[in-house]
Amino acid sequence: MSDLIRLLICDANSDVREYYKRGFEGHPRIRVAYLTQDGKEAIKRARDGAPDAVLIDHNLLDMSGLDLGPQIARVSPETVIFLLSDNPWSSLVTQARALGMRDVLDKKLSPAEIAIEIERWVDTAREEMKRRVSNMPQYAPGRGPFGSSPWQETTAHTVRQMVLAVTSGTKGGTGKTTISTSLACAAAALARETGKIRVALVDFNESGNVALQLNLGEDEALAPHNVNNWAYILEDAPRDEIDQMLVQHRDSGLLVVPSVLSPERHDEVSEELVQKIIRILRKHCTLVICDVPPSAKGPTTWATIEAADAAVVVVKPDVQDVKDIYTFYDLMSKLRLTSKLNGVMNLVGDPRFSDARFIETNLNKLTGLSFIGQLPYEPLVSQGV
Repeated sequence: MSDLIRLLICDANSDVREYYKRGFEGHPRIRVAYLTQDGKEAIKRARDGAPDAVLIDHNLLDMSGLDLGPQIARVSPETVIFLLSDNPWSSLVTQARALGMRDVLDKKLSPAEIAIEIERWVDTAREEMKRRVSNMPQYAPGRGPFGSSPWQETTAHTVRQMVLAVTSGTKGGTGKTTISTSLACAAAALARETGKIRVALVDFNESGNVALQLNLGEDEALAPHNVNNWAYILEDAPRDEIDQMLVQHRDSGLLVVPSVLSPERHDEVSEELVQKIIRILRKHCTLVICDVPPSAKGPTTWATIEAADAAVVVVKPDVQDVKDIYTFYDLMSKLRLTSKLNGVMNLVGDPRFSDARFIETNLNKLTGLSFIGQLPYEPLVSQGV
């Protein structure tokens, strides 16, 4: 775990913000990552950046610091939150702590004195996390009740909010949608018992193969929930309205945004709509998996990767895929998105194709694409679908 502490400061007064920024300069551990003047911007920065600690002024222009603290805790649960006050009376401290804040700090304290409190509480929070994690079971991927191996508990893992794009470059037939659907279902099923971790799967393809694999029902029943209809949803719509737009997979609890109703309407899936859907789902889900089309000529693929935290590039061990991925990687380089790409070799051992290691090695040499895993060829997968 990093020893550094990334700090967000929210204060309406620009002079105060600069005072604290200068005050923490040169500190061996604390780095001021974000400076914000209102609560709305602070929530966005906390959601996207997950700082280790936040200093919130009690009196902001758009909301009270007491109102802002719980909202930051919802979008970034592991962030340690402090309230700043000119007069931290006892009832304010009691109220702030009841709302989940670690402490109320007097604004008359120097940055050096505040730094001591930040370090103390962040280190305490990290130790608490270690203790919780050490007592949590994790189920090994691929060893679920429907797998060939027995269900086993292994070491624990932590969960952070993420948007993941799953692509196959510009070529279909790699198993991209099957991987997207399986990954999303597995994550949703493992998290379902907690009631807190929500997993969503967005089908940005021209055809509804996600709905087909999940057996979600007829296209007509899914039509009100499809990708295009999200254009009419307000970004600040409450959770119950968003849930009405999501189709729940009964067996796993996965939340699904179905594909367009018909292929000719795929042109309506613009860059703006893609990014809007992802922004909305970020607010209401822990993990969002986006299955994108096997094409890069339209905005859907690159807009999704741009908005995502990371992307999985599914490749099969076919020499014909080398040229395709080379072209795709070149496009991603021009868009400066290659740092998000992670290769996964699928269908390893399929007798129809060449050696997977040979393909993987040469793709890495040609493009620099790093592979993070291999998935074995298994005829039962297609039979299951």
